[in-house]
Amino acid sequence: MKLLLLCSTALLATSTAPPQKHLVVLVHGLSGTAADLGYLARRLEADACVRVLASGANEPFPRTLDGVDAGGARVADEVRQVASAYKTISFVGNSLGGL
Repeated sequence: MKLLLLCSTALLATSTAPPQKHLVVLVHGLSGTAADLGYLARRLEADACVRVLASGANEPFPRTLDGVDAGGARVADEVRQVASAYKTISFVGNSLGGL
């Protein structure tokens, strides 16, 4: 989790686009899918200031067995693709997704 937060801070500092909404990144746990946090995603997106990225970087299942370093790097890569458009990024992890 610390790696991801550091990556998002660095990305925001180098952004050239004007900041938009608050991005909330949802990361599922071991053997999970982005759909596991679907209810939370829908509730968060009810707020017009929030955009949710339900990470699918560690799907399908065997990819979650690669370990925290590899899984974290994949999530960071996924977030990098959209981070420059946001002023604030928060991460919510479920189980192993929170490491």
